Amino acid sequence: MLEKIFRRVGLKQRVDVVACQIEAVHEDVLVAMLDALAAHGRGSHALLNARIEAQKGDFFEVVQPKRAQIEYLDCDGQAGWNALEARIRTLHPRLMFFNTFQRRGQALLMRRIGQPAWGVVHNPSIFASFPDCVKAAEEGLIEAFVLAHHVAPALAATVPALKGHIHVHHPIGWVMDGENTWSLPPAGEPLEIVIPGTVDYKSRAWEALLDHLSQTKPAAARPVRFVVVAGGPDRAHFVDRVAELGLNELFDFVPLDPETRKVPHRALLERLHSCHAMMPMLPPNRMDFLTTKISTSVVTSAGTGRPVLLPRHIAEIYRVPSIDVPRERPFDLSEVDLSDATLTANREAMMARRAEMAQENIDTLKPLLARL
Repeated sequence: MLEKIFRRVGLKQRVDVVACQIEAVHEDVLVAMLDALAAHGRGSHALLNARIEAQKGDFFEVVQPKRAQIEYLDCDGQAGWNALEARIRTLHPRLMFFNTFQRRGQALLMRRIGQPAWGVVHNPSIFASFPDCVKAAEEGLIEAFVLAHHVAPALAATVPALKGHIHVHHPIGWVMDGENTWSLPPAGEPLEIVIPGTVDYKSRAWEALLDHLSQTKPAAARPVRFVVVAGGPDRAHFVDRVAELGLNELFDFVPLDPETRKVPHRALLERLHSCHAMMPMLPPNRMDFLTTKISTSVVTSAGTGRPVLLPRHIAEIYRVPSIDVPRERPFDLSEVDLSDATLTANREAMMARRAEMAQENIDTLKPLLARL
């Protein structure tokens, strides 16, 4: 059972790794890193922004990383940063890992602590815009991780000083405790397809999906139901449009917490693990998802081992097996093969790919840990 550690002033101890999640997102990144460290016999103490738990509940009680202790603390504002630094000094780590390392605060904290640091660069341009981050790269003080193979060349081109210090880490920490089961719906029941990610018209083809559904059937061979598992700036408008177009029977909206307006972690994970397939539905005009950054919606499919519906070129860039959908209409299922045989084959291929990603994460750390 994962132990939740609460702050104890004055406690002196020595830990292998302190992992910091100062921002309130990207929990899956952290779980996969902690598991990879555990495979090398390294224990971790994770210091997490308390907003994660306040907004969506404790992700780390639903998905439990190995050999890890979890502690939530207030990381916001200068007082929060001061408390974070004091807690790190108390733990006296051999290594610090930052779930996001691309702003001045992380670079300065690393220097003050004076410990080796690894950090995930989610956006090469943001990293390059902060002189303190670039200086850390130039001085060889940071080992940078990106979340997919296609991002590594973009980071190397943007920050040449990081060449030789860029590594790929797969954010696949989405498996709930217990067996990662999957099954198909009974005959006549709809195929539940999760659209992962926030309801934001800029990052998903939500509006195009509605336009398409208002004019044609979603699938020729079997009934489907789309499951919306997140909030977002456009969720209220999207819900209204679904009703206006008479498409309610095609959608299932996971309820939002009435106060935070977010889907709690447990509810999210339960729907991800009960669905039959996922459809990331990246808009064709978002080239940055294919060149300089990732869409978490794609790797969520690999992390949970669900069949995924993707245009072939996106599947190839992200190196995942997929059920092919039209390139310019990633929401169009009218001619997509959704047979039991195809879904089962893709599920098996995705589970195999997930196992490969987990091993790649472990192998990546071996030479880095040897230097400590």
